[in-house]
Amino acid sequence: MSPTDIALPIIDLTGYLAPKSPEDREQVIAQVRDAARQYGFFQVRGHGVPLSLQQDLLRCIHNVFSLSNEEKLNMSFLENPCRRGYEASGMSHREGDALPDAKEVCLNCRPMGGHTMYLATVHSLIFHECFFVGREDPVVELSGVYGPNVWPNLPEEDFRRPVWRYYQETSELGKTLWSILLQGLGQSPGLVDQFAKRPIVPMKMIRYPPHSQVREGQFGIGAHTDFGGITILLQQPGKDGLEVWHEGQEKWIEVPALED
Repeated sequence: MSPTDIALPIIDLTGYLAPKSPEDREQVIAQVRDAARQYGFFQVRGHGVPLSLQQDLLRCIHNVFSLSNEEKLNMSFLENPCRRGYEASGMSHREGDALPDAKEVCLNCRPMGGHTMYLATVHSLIFHECFFVGREDPVVELSGVYGPNVWPNLPEEDFRRPVWRYYQETSELGKTLWSILLQGLGQSPGLVDQFAKRPIVPMKMIRYPPHSQVREGQFGIGAHTDFGGITILLQQPGKDGLEVWHEGQEKWIEVPALED
């Protein structure tokens, strides 16, 4: 690795979640604080989300995108009073690349608020599928920010049960990361419960088409900054392609798709 090469940090959360000494927690807090300041992105292990559950989620995503177009369109978020369910290619637009994005998405609701910002400025069409879910609320509120989920007609063990368990596990992981970040800023970890009494936590499941099926210069998704507070991203192991922009060196850093 040359002096100008950058490798994103991989932080083991075990020292925070199951510390053997107070110093263990302090070390993790410092690592997360420094990574957030320098990169705004880091990878974690020892996070407590079982590998078997991650594998189940990937299986479920394959199951829902393997349904017929008619079945998927019957779950369209455009027919739902809240943003839950299926989004087909071309159903939404964004500030992105000169060519349409090439991805499939399966979305489950999980935002914290804020604004979406993109590095590129050319208006383009999103080319993907996705499926959205979020916290279950029986009543639609705030123009669909809160409300019930839409679930595919699949056996419970082939979608809803593993997806919902993963949603709950990563929601708790998100709160833990917030607590760590707050402590890195010298604040109480309990502060997260004071400003997030009813957090908006969306989960978005995305399937990108093979590189051989996209045009030259076309990306799965263009340069952008996620809205909200924390994004927990699960990459399919071995499926590289994600990159993070480093402002200081003005270069893209590859994020290896590691297991667990």
